[in-house]
Amino acid sequence: MTPTAPVAALCLALALTGVAPAALRAQTVAAEEAAPFGEAEAVELFTKALRRIRGSYLEPMSDRQLAEIAIAAMAERDRYSKYLNPADVKQLDAETRGEMTGIGIRYRKEGERVRVSEVLPGSPADKAGMRTGDALVQVEGRLVGSLDIAEIGRLVRGRDGVPVRLTLERAGAPALIELMVARASMTVPSVRWGMAGRVGYIRINRFDRRTYPGVGEALAALRAGGGAGLRGIVLDLRDNPGGLVRAAVDVADAFLGGGTILTSVARDGSASRVHTARPGDESGEAPLVVLINNRSASSAEILAGALQDHGRAVLVGSKSFGKGVIQNIYPMPGGSALKLTVARYQTPAGHAIHQIGIAPDVIVDGPESPTLTTAGIPDVATDQPFARALKLLDAAPGRPGAGTVASTPRPAATAAGLGTGG
Repeated sequence: MTPTAPVAALCLALALTGVAPAALRAQTVAAEEAAPFGEAEAVELFTKALRRIRGSYLEPMSDRQLAEIAIAAMAERDRYSKYLNPADVKQLDAETRGEMTGIGIRYRKEGERVRVSEVLPGSPADKAGMRTGDALVQVEGRLVGSLDIAEIGRLVRGRDGVPVRLTLERAGAPALIELMVARASMTVPSVRWGMAGRVGYIRINRFDRRTYPGVGEALAALRAGGGAGLRGIVLDLRDNPGGLVRAAVDVADAFLGGGTILTSVARDGSASRVHTARPGDESGEAPLVVLINNRSASSAEILAGALQDHGRAVLVGSKSFGKGVIQNIYPMPGGSALKLTVARYQTPAGHAIHQIGIAPDVIVDGPESPTLTTAGIPDVATDQPFARALKLLDAAPGRPGAGTVASTPRPAATAAGLGTGG
């Protein structure tokens, strides 16, 4: 059912009275069946409800507060759609630019532990002595083991220059470590790369405006460093939650010489947009292995699905998350915005992966999240998916760049036929 202003009026009233969403839907359907409204009648209903609640509700509320309650209720049709207040919009815009105010760490949940998976070089955390593998025990005196990642993020982030007090547990340390780390505004790279012998490694943490340029820099550096002896590339998308669709499409284009990357499917089932790759492979058609896990989502799945369907890469790891819908951001008055799910997407072979995920070609259980060494690559001794990727590339026949990229979808490459995807 398409959201309408009557829904907004009911949302506004029922959100304040605690009526459950299922009851809201039932009452909305009943109201619409009894008295179908046009837009003018819908606006009148909403306005009357707003005025009544503003004038009679026990707690005083402004018109903007009431409007935001109604808009939020209309927008939250699924878990990915929402109303963004001005502060949310600023935060989202900073994220798409690859900017943040914090201490420069990435972390993951391991049961009741919060493990630091990466300390960004030169960051406040790095300068304060934090290490990859440290466990966060407390932030500002609050135990974080039972908190979700979003709550931990809100505690760690803050205003530029304002310190945050951390309590850490470190392997081999006789006692807990207390640190005061001054937050700072910084640019957080979404791409890191390194060399593992004759194999290049590229990790994409999320997709933002800096991702495609970062991949371009990585490919240039790896090809220069590896020269004719470059055996292939491992592209690590594990724990990548997604981000900008355009960035994922551009990265896929960098590894493909043609063909479909992504098809958006509108609510009426029609193909609303088809993204295709341009001629030319920026990697020099180097053999490619992509690492995924159950937290590889959204734009990460767009990239992985395109490379798999074209036979351009072997996917290694575990099944991906399964977010196959696309959101648009619509600016609203006062600096707010609506983030709305507007389409599903299909991989080049026509697979709809929403709530299904993408199955890897080679299933390998490994650590819950990748942890990078100081060389910028995973530890081969403890990271089984990465170790398998290196073995696949070491066994790849022919020289890198000896084939051509398929321009039409075909079955994914097998381990024995990794080659150049041609």
